[in-house]
Amino acid sequence: MPSLRKPSPPQEIFKLPEVADYLRLSASTVRKLVKRKGIPFTTIGVQYRFKKTTIDAWMERNTKKQCKVLL
Repeated sequence: MPSLRKPSPPQEIFKLPEVADYLRLSASTVRKLVKRKGIPFTTIGVQYRFKKTTIDAWMERNTKKQCKVLL
């Protein structure tokens, strides 16, 4: 009997160098963020993985909003 569920769209998963490129940071900066738990990640064995949607949400939460005061 065929499944009636739609397949979920593939999630973009980054390796460390890919997330560094995406964020325009060096790989060593991303490693430092990982060690301080300053960036969301998961591990597969000893390798780090970063979900794009989680990184985007993290960026949004950590973006400082600037407002101009009009006089």
